[in-house]
Amino acid sequence: MTGVSASSSNVAGRRRQTRLSDRATNALALQSAEDEAVASADPLACDKFFAEEFVSLNRDHATSLLALRAGNSAREALAIFEPTRVVALAILRDLGMMAAALVHDGGPSAELAQVRRALARMGRIADEVPRDTVFSYGPRNPRGTRERHFTGTSDERAFIGSFREGITATASSIVALRKACEMSLDDEDFPATVDAAAERLRQVVEIMVRVRREIRAEVFTGEIRPFFEIIEIAGREFVAPGGAQIPLLAIDMMTWADRIPQLQLYRYLRENVDYYPRLYRDLIEDIEGRPSLLQRLNAYSKGKSAGRPAQAVYRLMAELVRFRFPHRKVTQENMRLRAYGSYQTQVLDQLLENTVAAQVRIKSLVEKML
Repeated sequence: MTGVSASSSNVAGRRRQTRLSDRATNALALQSAEDEAVASADPLACDKFFAEEFVSLNRDHATSLLALRAGNSAREALAIFEPTRVVALAILRDLGMMAAALVHDGGPSAELAQVRRALARMGRIADEVPRDTVFSYGPRNPRGTRERHFTGTSDERAFIGSFREGITATASSIVALRKACEMSLDDEDFPATVDAAAERLRQVVEIMVRVRREIRAEVFTGEIRPFFEIIEIAGREFVAPGGAQIPLLAIDMMTWADRIPQLQLYRYLRENVDYYPRLYRDLIEDIEGRPSLLQRLNAYSKGKSAGRPAQAVYRLMAELVRFRFPHRKVTQENMRLRAYGSYQTQVLDQLLENTVAAQVRIKSLVEKML
C-alpha cells in the first residue's frame, strides 16, 4: 500500500509543528535561565563597587578613580584562564558599564584601551557584541542592592525595570506566535493562539506607556542618556543598550515584515539583530524566508474565508501599532531636549508607517469576509 492517509498525515504534521514550536519555547526558556545565572554572577567582585562607589564617581566626575578601578577589573578579566559563557556575560555587563562611564567622562586612553581588550575577549567567548546590551542592563542586571545603574535615580531604576519586564513579555509573545505560525490557518486553535501572543504584546505596550509616564524626559536626556554613547572596540563602533535591542523584530517578521521596502529601515532592523543573544539570533535566522501571517492570509483569502484568522492577526497588529506610537513619541520628546541625529526618528517613522500599512492590509482582508 502506497501513500499516507489524510488523518495520519495530519498527525505527523502536528508532531512536526509541535517539535518546531517546542524548539522556540525551549530556546527562550534556556535564555531566561542563562540571564538569571548572569544576574547572580559577580566574577570581578564588583557588587560593593556598584552599590557604594560607581554612582558617586559618575556624579563627581572622578574620572581617574573610575579609570583605576576599571583598569584593574579589566586586568583581572584578562587573567581568567578559561571563563565560562556566564562569567564572560557578567564581565561584559560590568566592564561595559564602566567603559560607558569612562567614555562619558573622557577617561584616560590607556586604561580604556585595557578595558576594550577585555571586552573584546569576553565578547568572543560569549558570542555576543563586546559591550553591555539591553539584556545586560535589564534581565542580566542583579536586582535590589546589587543592581548596576549609572545615576541612582528612580527614573533609571524604572528604565531598567522596563527592560526586564519588556524582554520577558516579548519572549512569551514570540513563543505563542511561533506556535501559531506552525499551525494551519484552518486550525480551530489558531485565533486563540494568536490572541495569546497579542495579550503578551499588550503588556509590552503597557510597559512603554508606563515608561513615558514614570521616566521624565529631562532626567533621561540630561542625566541618563549621556552614559549611552557609542564605544569603539577592535575597530568597530557599538551602540549602547536601547529599546531597539528588544527582539520585537521576531514578532514583526512572523506577523507582517517579510518584506521591508526601505533600505535604511532594513539596515536598522538587521543591525539590531547583532545585539541579540545567540538564541534570539538563531530564532531570527530560522524565521528568515518563511512567509509572514499577512502573506499567508493574503494567499488563503483568495480561495477561502479568512475571517476568524484574519481578525486574530488584526488584533495582534493593533497591539504592534499601539506600541509604535508611544515609542516614537518618547524618542521625539527626548530629541527635543537633546538632539543626537535624525537617524533614529527617521527609521521609527518608517517603521510606524510600515506597521500601519500592514494593519490596513489585514483590515481589508477582514472587511472582505464580513
